[in-house]
Amino acid sequence: MPKIVDVSDLRTDNVVELNPGDFIDFIDSVNPEVIFKDIDGYFIMKEGFCIFTYHYGTYETFEEFREVALEVNEAGFSRIDLYESAKSFGTFENQEDYITFSNGGFAPHYEDYIKAKKGGFKNYRDFKEARLLDIKDAEMFQEFKESDFYIKTYLSRAFESDFYTIKHRDLNKQAFERFKKKEL
Repeated sequence: MPKIVDVSDLRTDNVVELNPGDFIDFIDSVNPEVIFKDIDGYFIMKEGFCIFTYHYGTYETFEEFREVALEVNEAGFSRIDLYESAKSFGTFENQEDYITFSNGGFAPHYEDYIKAKKGGFKNYRDFKEARLLDIKDAEMFQEFKESDFYIKTYLSRAFESDFYTIKHRDLNKQAFERFKKKEL
């Protein structure tokens, strides 16, 4: 008698979610006869488990999805997550740092996320803050973040807000210039 799997139980305790690149590697290693596709993911059944990954309904074919997943893997991203149905790739710490898919492709900030990762920044927020201050070096920015000046005086929390204003940016740039002069 075949095992009956109630699909309402899928993606709960008998499910393994893989990053798209890991899913592709797994598919290549087990060479399944059937890959299931639903509205937002691909999955296979293996030894009582559902192994799946999201495709977000943005790819016409598995080959197209495979190509993008391998590209994302090569770019150094390893985490895929779903946050309140937002479509996103990333290795960063919170939902603001995710790359959102748009129109079946990467959002315009994709290149910035790649630059942040390759530039040694811990997350996109640090990269964005450093860029606003014209700091190109991740190590210099990290030193600045660890300074008493940054912790006690700098208006860093303004960067967290969607309402980050030109006034705050200018004040922070001026403060950073004063900080650099003290350090020299």
